[in-house]
Amino acid sequence: MRLILLFIGCLLASHSWSGSAHIAVAANFKLTLELLQQRFQEVSEHQLIISGASTGVLFNQITHGAPYHVLLAADELHPHKLVQQGYGLAASRYTYALGQLVLASRSTALATADEHFIRQQLSQAQTIAIANPKIAPYGLAAQQSLSHLQLWQPLQGRLVRGNNISQAQQFLMTGNVDWAFIPLSPLLAEQGISYWPIPAHWYQAIRQQAILLQSGQNNSAALAFMAFLQSDDALAIIAQQGYRLPERP
Repeated sequence: MRLILLFIGCLLASHSWSGSAHIAVAANFKLTLELLQQRFQEVSEHQLIISGASTGVLFNQITHGAPYHVLLAADELHPHKLVQQGYGLAASRYTYALGQLVLASRSTALATADEHFIRQQLSQAQTIAIANPKIAPYGLAAQQSLSHLQLWQPLQGRLVRGNNISQAQQFLMTGNVDWAFIPLSPLLAEQGISYWPIPAHWYQAIRQQAILLQSGQNNSAALAFMAFLQSDDALAIIAQQGYRLPERP
């Protein structure tokens, strides 16, 4: 962490003017980023432009020339691939949040659920929403969780795949599905939805990583935001929105 801050500080030293930065953000973190944006713009002279989608879609957009300066991914794989392919700065990559997956429903019985109950309910469910595991890290976590329950294959015909986690949540909110595997964060502001935290050992840890893109290394707003993202102000907002924080060295 100190090395990352030193790296960003060195870049900032020669780019002190105000400006704007285009931030690509994983769909699950978009609402949190909007809160961070508000605070960042209060304490700096910079402005942020936000574009949200699944991490896989954002990755493809970046590699096809999308004008983003920073990526806030929902995993560590895609930022790593951006470094490998020359689109991201390795020294800037770090984990800014640890995601928590939940199973959500309008059923109040989730408050006292256990693994047996969850397996039974899902095996009888008509429709279950997940994000597309091929492009959305939370969708992959949902697949891994269903595999833990030995339900991934049996439920194939009843899974409704969203392009990103926001779409999977929308399927639940509109009553189009009975259950949804989604992040904890967006549910904190919802009424009438119950959720059950998926045990962490059911899925691979969701390490959400930030990376400064090559196009952002000379952008003063992008550099300032990357530094702000590691501030106490930013970390407090991230934690309040239902994310766990990585250990700080």
